Amino acid sequence: MVQGAEHVPMAKLLAVGGPGTGALESAVLYCAAGSRSASAQRVLAERGIGVRSLRGGFGAVEGSEIAVVPPG
Repeated sequence: MVQGAEHVPMAKLLAVGGPGTGALESAVLYCAAGSRSASAQRVLAERGIGVRSLRGGFGAVEGSEIAVVPPG
């Protein structure tokens, strides 16, 4: 897990919309390989919520300078 990240199941993430979603505007979504986070990003973008998706998912983080911690 990326240090400082919050785990949000995809169903819960996609249930958001409307007022109070401003905090998501600076969010970067990621999953194991990047495909689910990219799908979620597209759905949220269609709703006018501007999040980004980490291309390559968590696999792109491993071996990089991004700090990772065990989940939990």
